[in-house]
Amino acid sequence: EWEGVGSCKVFIDGSRLRSPRPDTRRRDLTDVDRQAVLEYLDDRGGSLAGMIVCAGDLGSPGLIPFLKEVGRRGLKIRLDTDGMQPDALDDLIGARYADSVCIEIMAPLDNGPYRRIAGDSADVGPIGRSIGIVKESGIDCVFRTVAVPGIVDAESIAGIAASIGPGHRYRIVRFDPRKTDDPALIGLKPYSDRELAELGASAKRFVRDVRVADI
Repeated sequence: EWEGVGSCKVFIDGSRLRSPRPDTRRRDLTDVDRQAVLEYLDDRGGSLAGMIVCAGDLGSPGLIPFLKEVGRRGLKIRLDTDGMQPDALDDLIGARYADSVCIEIMAPLDNGPYRRIAGDSADVGPIGRSIGIVKESGIDCVFRTVAVPGIVDAESIAGIAASIGPGHRYRIVRFDPRKTDDPALIGLKPYSDRELAELGASAKRFVRDVRVADI
């Protein structure tokens, strides 16, 4: 997932949002033997260059000590976030606890469609702020959308891409109803290759680096 960086991934609980992506079923870092995770990194020596930290709660008390330990091992760190904690994200970027950031933009930045996917706790105000913070920081970043049929269409993708701007990377991921844990989305038919290509074409009007993928 982290293009050009051989990496592993750890999940931290605390997100208030639902996600259509199966790998965002996060587990709390406090429920994992942190030392075992660090030993896992040590055992792999030079085979890993980075770690993706899917941070459901960017303010988790255990997050910064964990990031420090990962950094001491010479690994790059990418924070994956839903964008709901812009102040914490700004602090982590400013303190250089991350080398890269990925923000999952689940729908157009309007509370109606966003809450259909992410739940009633979704608020596009903080998410918009997070997008702005990442863009202005100059940190390596990528933005990602799971293309949920009936909610995310070509017009939606174009609107999201316009908010990202031409100089950034945008990844559009095919929605897989077999993997979602949201009952309201299970019966949806995923986009075909042709339809995904059309979504990508709509994004390329606003963002130069666009790719569509299955993850």
